[in-house]
Amino acid sequence: MGKRFYGCAYWHQPCGFSKLADHLDEVRELQMLVFKTDTAIAQLEMEKELLEKKVKELKEKKVVLQEQVEGLSIENNETYLATCTTRADKRVLAASTLSWVFFLLLL
Repeated sequence: MGKRFYGCAYWHQPCGFSKLADHLDEVRELQMLVFKTDTAIAQLEMEKELLEKKVKELKEKKVVLQEQVEGLSIENNETYLATCTTRADKRVLAASTLSWVFFLLLL
């Protein structure tokens, strides 16, 4: 496609006037640049919305996981305390049994 130009309005009586319409090409280039920029901005806004949605979902998931970890921590502590109590009970039972055996040996 060639360049556009202005010519004499009285083409049937040529006067030799002609001028390239470079400014039209510049306007078209600027319009294309504005279009591409607007398109890029729209795409970035869509990506931003998707990322914000993902961040929100991940924050919600984080809260749920923290609650689960706290629950597991409490269960773990309860199990540990139960184990310690069981061990202590076993030690007391073993000590009392040994004391009775020792007492019987003395008699």
